[in-house]
Amino acid sequence: MKRTLIPVALVGAALLLAVLAGCGGHSSGPTSLKLIADSGGGSKAVFHLRCDPAGGDIAHPARACATLKENPEALLHPKPFLCLAGSWDIAITGRFHGRAVNAKTNTCWTPQMELIRRLGIANQLKAHIVPFPVRRDLFAKVAEIRPGTPGWMIPLAQAEARLLHDSRPDRMRIGFGSANLVELWGNFHCQNRLIVKNRRPPDQIRRGVYARFTMDTKTRRVTSLWIGRALP
Repeated sequence: MKRTLIPVALVGAALLLAVLAGCGGHSSGPTSLKLIADSGGGSKAVFHLRCDPAGGDIAHPARACATLKENPEALLHPKPFLCLAGSWDIAITGRFHGRAVNAKTNTCWTPQMELIRRLGIANQLKAHIVPFPVRRDLFAKVAEIRPGTPGWMIPLAQAEARLLHDSRPDRMRIGFGSANLVELWGNFHCQNRLIVKNRRPPDQIRRGVYARFTMDTKTRRVTSLWIGRALP
């Protein structure tokens, strides 16, 4: 019987490679990442990054690749950074040096959040906002919401519509003209609290097909209300 001799050194090298591959040896490969930031109120921003060679649609992709390589945990396991202002849900998918990435976190948009700082996108949010189409899945039949509108304004606008006795208005706009302005088109009526207190005649109830009100972004309360004829 003919026997084939395999050099011991080759067997040892093969075993060593197998051990490294199975015990967390660093893999190399392409980097292609997609980051989606969602405000919760309909506004979304999308960023892309590639490495080796550096590319994508952020301002300084090579710098972002280098800083992520220094600390991959900022990408693979991003820590949330919460503050009093509006927050964004962030989802990152793709591959980083050949390794699959599927991470999520929540943050306000600030360079104090490590991932945002390392990507260098703290001042690039507006440039990456996805154009917001007219929506038909909210309480109004047609809704237009300006990108960057805080998510809490939508349920507050819905509550105000109920108080105006039209919980399903024909149209709603938020953030056009001023960031804290809500406009509604429908069939509204509202009896002023002072009128109720003084027991004035019911014909002084305010009615109209157009309502507009403003909100205080700190207290999250309605600060002014006007009802009247329809505006364009």
